Amino acid sequence: MIHINFNGIKTTLASLTFFSLNISFSNNSSEKEKFEELPEKMMKPIFKIKKTTLCSSRVSQIQQFKDDLNVYFFVGEEKELNSWNLVSPILEEKSSGRITQYGLGQFALEGCGGGLNRTDSIMYQLKNQKDKGYQIHMRPLIVDNELLRNFEFIDSGTKLSDLINNSTDLDLYSKESFKWIHNQYRVMVLKHDLD
Repeated sequence: MIHINFNGIKTTLASLTFFSLNISFSNNSSEKEKFEELPEKMMKPIFKIKKTTLCSSRVSQIQQFKDDLNVYFFVGEEKELNSWNLVSPILEEKSSGRITQYGLGQFALEGCGGGLNRTDSIMYQLKNQKDKGYQIHMRPLIVDNELLRNFEFIDSGTKLSDLINNSTDLDLYSKESFKWIHNQYRVMVLKHDLD
């Protein structure tokens, strides 16, 4: 024998009736036209994304570039999260303007661990590109930490030009704590013949 509970169905129908009171349908043709146009507008890109962020394990992807490169090593002005100043390598392909950024906090110009090794790996890959005949222009810059963090997120509106215009060349930066960073950078550049 099958027992059907009509109370549950009655409650469900009552709740649907309650919610349907808040829904209004319009026969106004101008409102319908707005909704019909919406998907077409949504499919048009608002801006072209010309920036890619890679993790440190993708350093070898530099070998895929078929262009001269401007390479920026942005160093955070203040120590953060650990005892090192964070480094963000950013590569700009000269002819296309495409930007490839490696994640902040994965690279260093201090210490003796993974961050320093990853920076050395980038230098090695850049040397290989130079050996293929591509021009590599490198520039180490000191920049405000917040500006550098903002650059990681495309919706922040921070551009590469903002970082460049609001930074100081590592060669000209006179704070005592940056002497070691400067020395490490110079050692790597000379080691990989990127001067």
